[in-house]
Amino acid sequence: MRRGTLVLATLAAILFSFASCSGSEEGAEARDAVDVAEGTDAAADPGAELPAADATTDTTGLSEVLVGSFVVSLIEAVPASSTTAASDAYSQVVGQVFDGPTPSLVAWNAKRSGGGCELLEKHVPFCSEGCGAAACVADETCMEYPDVVDVGIVVVQGVHTAEGASEVTMKPAGGAYQTVGALPFPPFDEGADVVLQAAGKDIGPFTIPSRGIAPLAMPDDAIVLARDTVLDVSWTPPGVPGISVIHVKLDISHHGGAKAMLVCDVADTGSLTIPADLVTGLLDMGVAGFPTIELTRRAVGAVNAGAGRVELEVQSDLSRAVGVPGVVSCNEDADCPAEKPTCGTDLNCK
Repeated sequence: MRRGTLVLATLAAILFSFASCSGSEEGAEARDAVDVAEGTDAAADPGAELPAADATTDTTGLSEVLVGSFVVSLIEAVPASSTTAASDAYSQVVGQVFDGPTPSLVAWNAKRSGGGCELLEKHVPFCSEGCGAAACVADETCMEYPDVVDVGIVVVQGVHTAEGASEVTMKPAGGAYQTVGALPFPPFDEGADVVLQAAGKDIGPFTIPSRGIAPLAMPDDAIVLARDTVLDVSWTPPGVPGISVIHVKLDISHHGGAKAMLVCDVADTGSLTIPADLVTGLLDMGVAGFPTIELTRRAVGAVNAGAGRVELEVQSDLSRAVGVPGVVSCNEDADCPAEKPTCGTDLNCK
């Protein structure tokens, strides 16, 4: 359940600081390089028919070590609030590849599971002698950070631009890849082929197929947790079944130090029932202000390249507030009612 992409969860935020380039000549150069390069299992003829990526794509032979990820994100519009301006919906592509797995400073240990979901408890590893420039990834266990890998010019076909092009081309900046400017929302038709081709440089060329997805949508119904009660979650099912899955993260203690969370990976059918014992277990592990549930629709292709597996993930995610009995979220004391007049450090009125 705990997937390798959790290692790269901060990828999009990191890549906002980098720029990249696009252009038809560079795109042709990348496709030519993939045509002629040799010496890697990931090399592919871009003119050859690629297998359709879907939620049940055979993963036989794929490395369990995630070393890179390219993400095509559909980002929903944000309405104006008292603290932020409104923003339109848009899409973007970001990515990065390393020469090994990226260490995680936090471990999430499964406490119980059911219905395609797991209740995870946070554990921060301790290394008594420290790890220097490395990371403490388990008690008394250090792990070196990997180096960035340059995979050459990257072309993503099937992603449309505001100017009418049907592909985007990216060059690395600081080892990272990112499209320049906002892409349409969505930048493809649901079910359309989305194919990434990397020309190769530090490692050989590779090609990864995935599929276009529909933007995720949820009803406006309130989502409220209650002890000893199942939680029903619903969303609009896809128009093209079988090409995507749904990832759910329920976090009700983030602002208090993220003691635990509940995650689910399920079929993209339009509904999910989270078992009552998992809901109760999550409530028992602590709550804080602004509890949320996040849903992500994902279509993922992958290939072995370099030191492990590189993924192309097409995703659309939504975040919604969750009601928790007894929790009154706040940013300052003025947000709190008379019976709970103080805004705590966990952003919950006391």
